Amino acid sequence: MQRNFDYIESMLDRKAELSLAELAVLFEDAIDMHDRHWKIHWMLNFAQLSATLNLRAVMEKTHGAVDEVLLGRLQNSADDRNWDKIRALWEMKEEIKGDAELQQAFVDFANKVPFYGSVVACADDPHLAAVLPRVTRRLVTYGFDDAAGPLRGTGASVMEHLAGSAVALGSFGARCSVRRQRDDAVDHLGVLELAVPGRHNLQNAMAAVAVALQIGVRFDQAAEALAGFEGAERRFERHGDDLVFDLPVSFSQAALGAQVTIPTVYGEEEIRVPPGTQPETVLRLKGRGLPVLGQGSKGDLLIRVRVWTPERLTDEQEGLFRQLATLEGDPPKRSPGFWSKLKEALGA
Repeated sequence: MQRNFDYIESMLDRKAELSLAELAVLFEDAIDMHDRHWKIHWMLNFAQLSATLNLRAVMEKTHGAVDEVLLGRLQNSADDRNWDKIRALWEMKEEIKGDAELQQAFVDFANKVPFYGSVVACADDPHLAAVLPRVTRRLVTYGFDDAAGPLRGTGASVMEHLAGSAVALGSFGARCSVRRQRDDAVDHLGVLELAVPGRHNLQNAMAAVAVALQIGVRFDQAAEALAGFEGAERRFERHGDDLVFDLPVSFSQAALGAQVTIPTVYGEEEIRVPPGTQPETVLRLKGRGLPVLGQGSKGDLLIRVRVWTPERLTDEQEGLFRQLATLEGDPPKRSPGFWSKLKEALGA
């Protein structure tokens, strides 16, 4: 871990020399390091799972019910997240957020929203307090506060505010009660509950609800959809400067070959899957990986072929596969390796 921190700090010392692409890669490095350190942390946590279950039992026995908020705080303490280890990175991000030119760029972008649209912004972010009064479009805010909150006294004209209260942050989820404030009217919309933990995730869900309401989606529909969200999966795996993408193909595509479209970090591209491609075959797109820090080159995109086996077949498909089974030969035997050939040559 210390080696990782030393690397980040050494690169931050040179931040003025780095290009935007190199800074983006550095941020990704920091996120990956944080993710790996957290995996170690959670391996230790899960090793104590029985103790956690015992704690729940004790809380239920002594208090009559489990205090999910307290349990979540005990297991997800903000004081135990190693943020101090990447403080320089965090401070740089905060400095960037407060940059006057960047704030003005946000204002210019927001004021280009069509007159019939709305700007949806987080009212809990103090950096927005100095920015939102300059927004001339219809302003809709959300957050865990009343309609004024950090915007009090700034002159921002909020047309509508989505407020979350009774916030509960548990070990494996989060929830809050949601109300909508418009003029002097307050509508209690219901409860927003997530299957993923964390205050930030709950804020993002509030933003999604705010947007959904603006386009005519009912609160109960938005809340139901968000309740089924179990977290985002990364599209690419990172291995140094190379990226790995899993490409599912069918039996026929693997056997006959196919032209397929795949995503890259630079946009979609077409590749050719050769006839007779075997499962786990790796195809390579040169220069479609991440920029190499301090150099002008880029890594590669490695496409790992996953041959998809259908779980259910129609009668027609099953008939065709049975016909194929009578026509195809046995799979080739595994060729003997070097040591087997050597033993055979020696008569062993």
